[in-house]
Amino acid sequence: MIIFLGHKVNENQLSLAESEIQHCYKTLRKRSGDTITVHDGSGYSYEAIITDLSKKQILAEIISQTEHPRLEKLHLTIALTKSLDRIEWLVSKSVEIGVTDFTFVNCKRSEKRHFRYERMQRIIESACKQSLKYHFPTLTQSVIPFSESLLPQQEVAQRYIASYKPDNPHLSTLGDGVKSAHVMIGPEGDFTPDEVSLAVANGYTQINLGHQRLRTETAGLYAMTLLRAALDNNAIHT
Repeated sequence: MIIFLGHKVNENQLSLAESEIQHCYKTLRKRSGDTITVHDGSGYSYEAIITDLSKKQILAEIISQTEHPRLEKLHLTIALTKSLDRIEWLVSKSVEIGVTDFTFVNCKRSEKRHFRYERMQRIIESACKQSLKYHFPTLTQSVIPFSESLLPQQEVAQRYIASYKPDNPHLSTLGDGVKSAHVMIGPEGDFTPDEVSLAVANGYTQINLGHQRLRTETAGLYAMTLLRAALDNNAIHT
């Protein structure tokens, strides 16, 4: 099933994203009158007929639309690694798993404090297209201070901060009944004790991810996999 990214021009018409035009026009050789499937990242997909096609713009008339349910909220807050390739890989795979929100956080031990928002957004959109996710995850436009990344209880049901402490409960033991979740993953040197204390004071639960020593992006993907499995399981049994 080939799906193109695009956006509504008006109630009856779609415009394909610029990044999709060459694939549609040159690679697939679509022509006026052909039917295509488009989604806009807001939870809708559309069947549409191409009405105007060129190398610079493709317009299509909407025939029908389908609304897709939103996944349960799964929010990942993570410190950037020195090599952004590792974080880009994490974001792409996390979108496939079903992460709904991303925040990049500035910690005391952070190795990097900047990223290219436009590039990361393109990675998110591409991963959504490939994995048939119809809602684009939210992404902070810049790295934000640790204190500003803490979420209130009313925004998400379960809030966790990962640290190396062996006496912290393993995340896999806390998934029963989870309806939505926020997980904070620190830099390679971990969160500082002050950062952990601030999170705990704001209602976060300290967790660990096992005895293996994990890189930042591996820890993030591992935590997201565990929680998405728990969320899916809980949704089936409710």
